[in-house]
Amino acid sequence: MKTKKIVVLAILAVLSIISFLIEGLFPPIFPYMPYAKLGISNIFIMLAMILYGTKGCIFVAVTKILLLLFITGNVYGTAYSLFGITLSIFFMRIFIKKMPIVSVSIISSVSFNMGQLIFASISLSTTLSQLISILTVTSIVTGAIVGVALSIFIKKLPKNVFDNL
Repeated sequence: MKTKKIVVLAILAVLSIISFLIEGLFPPIFPYMPYAKLGISNIFIMLAMILYGTKGCIFVAVTKILLLLFITGNVYGTAYSLFGITLSIFFMRIFIKKMPIVSVSIISSVSFNMGQLIFASISLSTTLSQLISILTVTSIVTGAIVGVALSIFIKKLPKNVFDNL
């Protein structure tokens, strides 16, 4: 990787971590699901996909997840995140050039939560089918918010910011 690319990806990873930690300081947005987050940090993961493709996206996502493991010590949460982000990036890669950012963000959010549910079902040896509908609706809402925020963010940046990346 070129130095400039590494630096930009590292900055995106750090911004993702910082926004994740700041978001954790606020009360849950869905009282019935205290573990659900808006996912503002995913703006930077999607931006990495847009700017640098799948490899850049994986770099930012895995860097975020592993550094958060060192910060929080939450091994189980890390496993959930790795499972969710794998599915999320898989679908993001398929749709990123075929659909609007908001739609891709929704698909990414839903697939992330489905990946976490699959991991939970495997690791807990139980089905969590009662959570599928509520998580899907929550994912659609949060994915849309993140997608709109990313769209606005990209439009507000100077046009030449993406040159020579």
